[in-house]
Amino acid sequence: FAVRVGALSSRGQQVLMVDADGATSFSGLAALEQAIESGADVAFGSRHHLAEESTVRRAWYRTLLMRGFHMVVRLLIGSQVKDTQCGFKLFRRDAARRVFSSLHISRW
Repeated sequence: FAVRVGALSSRGQQVLMVDADGATSFSGLAALEQAIESGADVAFGSRHHLAEESTVRRAWYRTLLMRGFHMVVRLLIGSQVKDTQCGFKLFRRDAARRVFSSLHISRW
């Protein structure tokens, strides 16, 4: 509910969505802004850097499941987005209004 209301109440030309867990770095914001300025409606961040920077190693089966999930998503929707579950996204305001006004679930 709060995410939808926040996005729909935004006044800027762009709407940034960021997870609070710190999984993404704001250093990637410039790349998202460049994608929007080049005509994209939505620009997606990625947590791919965590694979190299992580000090905690995940179990091999979690890595296998994660990669399998990403492959299935790409096959089903034909997307070039590498991390569909990443919470670091930048929307053009009109695109954010279309997306967030269409949400029907008010909870996680």
